Amino acid sequence: MTKTRPARPVVGFAIMIALSLLIYGWSFTEKPNNTIISSYDEMLADAADGNIGAKIAWLFGDWGDPAYQKTALGGILMILGAIIAYYVDKKKKTTFGICYGSGLFWKVLAAQILAALISNFLYQNLFRTQDIAFVPTFIPIVSITPGLILVFGGEWRKVITAAVFGGLIGCPFAYFIFKNFVQPWGLIGAVAWVTPMIVGGLISFETCKYLPWMAKQASDPQDEKPSAAAAAEPPKMNNGWFVKRVFADFSEANFYGNEIAGLFFILGGVISVYLNPLNPGYGDGNSYLVFLSSQILASSIGVFIYWHRYFELGWYPTFVPVVTMGPTFVIMYGTGIHVVLTGALIGGLFMPPVANWIARGLPSHHHPYIGAVASMFICCIVMISIFNQVPGFGV
Repeated sequence: MTKTRPARPVVGFAIMIALSLLIYGWSFTEKPNNTIISSYDEMLADAADGNIGAKIAWLFGDWGDPAYQKTALGGILMILGAIIAYYVDKKKKTTFGICYGSGLFWKVLAAQILAALISNFLYQNLFRTQDIAFVPTFIPIVSITPGLILVFGGEWRKVITAAVFGGLIGCPFAYFIFKNFVQPWGLIGAVAWVTPMIVGGLISFETCKYLPWMAKQASDPQDEKPSAAAAAEPPKMNNGWFVKRVFADFSEANFYGNEIAGLFFILGGVISVYLNPLNPGYGDGNSYLVFLSSQILASSIGVFIYWHRYFELGWYPTFVPVVTMGPTFVIMYGTGIHVVLTGALIGGLFMPPVANWIARGLPSHHHPYIGAVASMFICCIVMISIFNQVPGFGV
């Protein structure tokens, strides 16, 4: 029996466009001059001095870095939202199963925390460098570490292996690319962050294929079947589903893919604006809100355009422009409304199919996230090169 393709969610799309524009307008209003939490610069300076509180705040902020929203509160609330979603999902109260219904959420989270500790404390000297106002400690959380677990399984020795691979490779590799290629060649910063996710991921997956303890076992937690509720017929695709899908895109880079985690993450960032407007957005709460506006718009455009692909495949990488093209355009070309609209439209239109095409060509022992980050690399390089020559953008 052929299933009827659901109608495009025009109402849901209109709601999210309105929300995006509302947040954009809000970004230009004056914010309370509160200092309840540290500013971004203070957090970085204190972390460089070894202040344990600042280091922990920076570590939790790593959960928001892929979305250009480094706030400790946002990271903590994303994790809390993911935990809530894990238990709610067992009762089929949420649309999108945490960690894609794999049953590996706790193993993924444990590995991410261990990798974050390695990345943040092993490379303490990078916090003291004078040539970069940022340390890419977030890399393993959103690439190598969870990818290895979702491919090879969740036994504890695999969890530790995934954390060590991600923690050792991600941060120093990203800094090397930034220092030796991005800065001298004038490339966009995203190149430095996604290159280790691609190259380091390929190396890690190929290496782990030959490690005897990484071989899949019949008893491996990866082979756990989703609960009966999770295996039931998925929710009807409608306007409500559309809105949830957009919020879920905000936690996709962290491998959670859940609307509760995504919404909690956004709330954490918004609250941080009022706790100290110099905390989010790498020291600029107004820019943070412009980022957020562009990201909601980019995801909404992607989900709306590729609605039929979600229906046919069950999932599609519409999150890719959320963590690259949308905010990258704002960083490169300013906060004008034409910049926000163009970056979101180009990202939502071109990046998901490129990511999907690359992912389909990967070997079975490679996680599809490599397709997503490869799309980020290719599309950002191409589009920024083009728009650097366009009046109103680069010239």
